[in-house]
Amino acid sequence: MRTRPGDILLAEPEPTLVYRPATRTVAPPAGVPDDTVRLAVDERGTAWSLDQSLTEAPDRVVRQRDGRTLGSTAVPRPYAGGALTARGGIAALSLLQGDDVRGLLVTTDAGGHWRTVLGGGVPWRELKRGPGFLVLELLADGRLLVGEEGGRYWLADDRGNSAFHELRTPATFTSFAVAGTTLYGIADATTATYDLVKGEGLWISRDGGGEWRRHEQHGRRSPAEVAEPTT
Repeated sequence: MRTRPGDILLAEPEPTLVYRPATRTVAPPAGVPDDTVRLAVDERGTAWSLDQSLTEAPDRVVRQRDGRTLGSTAVPRPYAGGALTARGGIAALSLLQGDDVRGLLVTTDAGGHWRTVLGGGVPWRELKRGPGFLVLELLADGRLLVGEEGGRYWLADDRGNSAFHELRTPATFTSFAVAGTTLYGIADATTATYDLVKGEGLWISRDGGGEWRRHEQHGRRSPAEVAEPTT
């Protein structure tokens, strides 16, 4: 089905499925090019896709709405495209060089202009785990969050997304998610083990990482479940 406002991307890249709450319909998006390897759908119903050519042509970010192509932009050489996210007229694509993440390609005006961010306070060369562990999220206020599972995270200073500061977290998060402007980090074991992980559990921050609170479970909450972040 053609993407419309309110559609939600459920899964990608294989299979790529879009959910329409109004009709409770799940289907692959229509009109997406065959060489699409990543997809993002924003709240306006715009489908942003990363297309990889089978020739020497550069990767391209293509945006469509209701089956119509609104425009596209080439990924700057020598980079290839990686993770893709979009919301509120802002879209970001991670830039890869070989097996390493080296920066971002960002638009803040719905694809009218794009900017390459190779610095901005993020030490890209210190990301060690590769593209498969990259976390790239957009908050509801337009700020980007970037980092890697089991590692460090950085949050943009504003919706311009040109400067970032590192988040201080109370534990090493093995997964990270954003809902609105609320940050969620999970500290858990990455392999089956009976050993406790330091800070294990779900941590929540509603102030951009200034303070984190561990999600309450049954029973009384201990003082350790409210923590100021540590580096």
